[in-house]
Amino acid sequence: MNEYKAKQQKHRKMQLVIHHIKELEHHSTLVLDIDNLETICVDYHNRKQGSTFKKKNYLLTYI
Repeated sequence: MNEYKAKQQKHRKMQLVIHHIKELEHHSTLVLDIDNLETICVDYHNRKQGSTFKKKNYLLTYI
C-alpha cells in the first residue's frame, strides 16, 4: 500500500448520532433528558441496537 492510501485510511470520516441510553420505548419521559443522551458513531449504534441507522451524505457544521 502506498503512503497516500495509508494516509487516506487514517482520516476516514466518522458519522455521529445522538443515542438515548435508556430506550424511549420504556422511558418516554426521558426523550429530552440530557443525562439520557450520548453521542456515538453510527457503526457503534448499529451494533449496539442491532439495527441499521442509515449514514447520511452530508456534513453537519456546528457554529
